[in-house]
Amino acid sequence: MTATDDFHQEHVEQIIRGSRRIKQKDITLKLEASEERVGHIVIPVGFRKVCTRWVPRKLTSGINADRVKI
Repeated sequence: MTATDDFHQEHVEQIIRGSRRIKQKDITLKLEASEERVGHIVIPVGFRKVCTRWVPRKLTSGINADRVKI
């Protein structure tokens, strides 16, 4: 398992989008991998943990356009 493995990155992204309050420890149990390895997978996926929720690191162009309108 590598951090650049597309299969694992997509799987982690689906898990996070399914439940934004999931803990990294729970992701490791679903993937059967170490917490360190999951940490390396989460970074390229583009999420970070903020106040117990996973949020995208960068705003998408659609979200950014909505913010400009507001």
